[in-house]
Amino acid sequence: DIFRSGLPFPFSLRAPASPGFSVEGALCCKFRGAPAACLKARLDGEEVSVFALAAAGLDRFPMAAERFTEKGDEVRCTVEGLNFVMVRRAGVVTTAVGRKTSEELFALVRQLAAGP
Repeated sequence: DIFRSGLPFPFSLRAPASPGFSVEGALCCKFRGAPAACLKARLDGEEVSVFALAAAGLDRFPMAAERFTEKGDEVRCTVEGLNFVMVRRAGVVTTAVGRKTSEELFALVRQLAAGP
């Protein structure tokens, strides 16, 4: 598992994912200096990006932190035709971005956020 040793928080691709989900690329990176997992994937043939970072890193993303404060542990929004969903579980924020419906993206992210 590429993420086992590269991240300071738990995230694994061994968790069950939605039918029709396939990973085309995966890497550890940094978003605004915060360690993150990044996936280029497809969900039922459509491109989807998935990101995970420690919830403690939300201070680097004030708009997202504000949404979690307002809405709780599951947040959605649409920007320029792309749906963004974020789920905060066990100290990790998992985000999916794509043209799939928010409900389809939430189903994927909830499964990934549940862990192995």
